[in-house]
Parts: sequence; C-alpha cells; structure tokens
Amino acid sequence: MAGEVLANVIDVSGRPVAQEFSERALSITLDQLRTVPDVILVASGARRHRAILACLRAGLTDTLITDSQTAQFLLEAPVAV
Repeated sequence: MAGEVLANVIDVSGRPVAQEFSERALSITLDQLRTVPDVILVASGARRHRAILACLRAGLTDTLITDSQTAQFLLEAPVAV
C-alpha cells in the first residue's frame, strides 16, 4: 500500500488494492475521480512521497501543489514500476 485517495487504497504503481473498508466507504471510485475535469492534489513531506507518486502514476490528478523536496523526489523517481 502506498496511500489512500478518497477511501480507495492504491499501491505504489497507482493500482487499486482491495480493502474491506473501501467497499463500505461513501466515496467516488478512482475511475469516477479520473472523469473530474480539474483535480488538484495538495501534499508534501517525505511521509507522503510514495502516495503522491502513486497518484501521479495512476493519473488521478491534473495539478500538484507540493514542496521542493517532494518535487525533487518525484523528478528522480522512475515513471513506472
């Protein structure tokens, strides 16, 4: 598990990971999120690097607002795993 987006757990590649609580959550799915015209992700810090990278790999955001250390991490990270 890399992170959680709107009660949807994703792995480091950005693929959904089945979780019982995700199925019971009142939230939109990742596929529904991808249809939203402008999704802005605001996140920073080393603890969130893997989750941010997973969101980018999954195509879940259009705009990222972050800090310079996270931006450097993302620039050095492989595009896909």
